[in-house]
Amino acid sequence: MDLAAQYDTGVSVSEAGALWPNGLPTYVASGVRKVDCVGGFERLALGAWPAEIRAGVEEKAAAAGLPAGQLLGVMEERLPPLDDAAREKLEALSFMEATEVLAALGATRTGQATLRFLAEKRGD
Repeated sequence: MDLAAQYDTGVSVSEAGALWPNGLPTYVASGVRKVDCVGGFERLALGAWPAEIRAGVEEKAAAAGLPAGQLLGVMEERLPPLDDAAREKLEALSFMEATEVLAALGATRTGQATLRFLAEKRGD
């Protein structure tokens, strides 16, 4: 962090990994400007699919040497759609996970201005 500060630059963490989610404040305290927190969301997304589909994704991911959640992001459009209940559960769990991550990172504002901007500038 000291070296980054000497060059007026920031540090990013590409995967929160082992510090998920309780250790996230240590990144903020040390001055990290960006933390990618995909691991928990990949786990939730993969868990939303029926066991037989999940097993197929995990098998292909192992063969490709990729995390199963990452491969799911690529394959999702080719899979049968989630039923309404599974999709709603995934949305609720993802919202809860995002809320916990934002709180752990010390976010104190609601983000309403950003959401409003994105809704108005969605490019439709």
